[in-house]
Amino acid sequence: MSDLDSVRASFESHLRHERNLSTHTIRAYLGDLESLFRQLRVLQVERIEELELSHIQSWLATMQVKGGARTSLSRRAVSIRLFTQWAFKAGLIASDVG
Repeated sequence: MSDLDSVRASFESHLRHERNLSTHTIRAYLGDLESLFRQLRVLQVERIEELELSHIQSWLATMQVKGGARTSLSRRAVSIRLFTQWAFKAGLIASDVG
């Protein structure tokens, strides 16, 4: 289950059923995750086990260069931090890289 699409679906289930977050919050978190996953695919990272801190930093830097507001970048960082914590606890990544 380590391909990015399967991981996204499992994370969405976690947000809905275990975290009981609002639809709006889930949509924002998943949008941020999809944005990161697009960047990972550009970097030819197809499996979640390959995720490294440098990939997240590259993604955030790209968002900043594109004119992302500081508040948006902060929210994106929080979204991905929650994701990496979950992925680590779920055994999908070897360390919490977020």
